[in-house]
Amino acid sequence: MSKASGELYVTQPTLSQSIKRLESELGCPLFDRCGKSIVLNKQGKAVLHYADQVFGLLEEMERELADLAADGSAAVSVSINTSTKLLSTILPTFRKTNPHVCFYVEQNDFSHPDQDDYDICINCAQEPPAGENTKTILRERVLLALPLGHPLAQLEEVPMSALEREHFIQVAGKDLTLQLRRCCETAGFEPVVAFNCDRPAVAVDFVKMGLGVTLFPEISWASLAEHSMILRPIQDLSPTRYISLSWRKNTYLSANARAFRDFFIGYMQAVYPEYSLG
Repeated sequence: MSKASGELYVTQPTLSQSIKRLESELGCPLFDRCGKSIVLNKQGKAVLHYADQVFGLLEEMERELADLAADGSAAVSVSINTSTKLLSTILPTFRKTNPHVCFYVEQNDFSHPDQDDYDICINCAQEPPAGENTKTILRERVLLALPLGHPLAQLEEVPMSALEREHFIQVAGKDLTLQLRRCCETAGFEPVVAFNCDRPAVAVDFVKMGLGVTLFPEISWASLAEHSMILRPIQDLSPTRYISLSWRKNTYLSANARAFRDFFIGYMQAVYPEYSLG
């Protein structure tokens, strides 16, 4: 009670009286008293559940009213769990016709963040996600990136078995880590991971330096492809992954977020028609 009253900037007696009045209005106790401590009982937990919904709706109402009253400058929050380079051509193109929109972009190391924490989530995973507020846009190939002059670069397709003694550069993130493990397991060996890094651009730089090889998602990392390395399909296995977009499900999605969602889907389908899932 002392801690709660401090956080609410009221005295402890005032807080105690407020709780008593609420319990009186509702006709039931909300806490079990255990000595000097109190804990929510089952009635209190039920009230908390509905209170969270009420305050959530108030926040949603305020967000929508602000959006309706604003001049179209409402910010759009984006969570992306693949290379942020994927946005490097999309955002400038979008802002040509929407220069007033501000973006908050955060890169996350998970495939399915809480969709109501962000306006838009850009996901890449080995399986297409399900959900009415999710759109699977493309299926991309996962290639092998090799340094220039690497003996295996002479092949049109590289068999996974030929990589048993290679040093792999692994990028942080559940999806590509699983892809690498499964490909190597299918070929009958454990990968030798020489480097772990947290950014695709760093992994590509390491490949160019001749420090190892890495898996390279063909579309997500397209802007990182350079003549200073070689990309080859993996023979027989042909690993793939899906690029999808999800948006707020239970809370208000601003007009700017809706516009960017629709633009992103249309842009990706137009630029990569051969990979589009419709």
